[in-house]
Amino acid sequence: MIQSESLDKDESFARAMTRARTYLDAPPPPRRVWPVLAAAGFFAFSSMVFATAAILAPPLTLDPMVRSSSPADAGSFGPPLAGAVN
Repeated sequence: MIQSESLDKDESFARAMTRARTYLDAPPPPRRVWPVLAAAGFFAFSSMVFATAAILAPPLTLDPMVRSSSPADAGSFGPPLAGAVN
């Protein structure tokens, strides 16, 4: 009977020590959110800049896309290709 009381005390002491160690452990460091928010903000800003540039950019062709009024060039949109047969 004395031995079982000793085991109970040892077991309760071990549980108490484990519990104390968990209280003494350092808390995890807080997670920083600002790098993620900065990256998301940069992505949003750059996408708006690229969308604005795509809307405001001039067309890629410099020559007007108008048909010639002469009957010889009917159906042609530009200078004849080299070696082309009319």
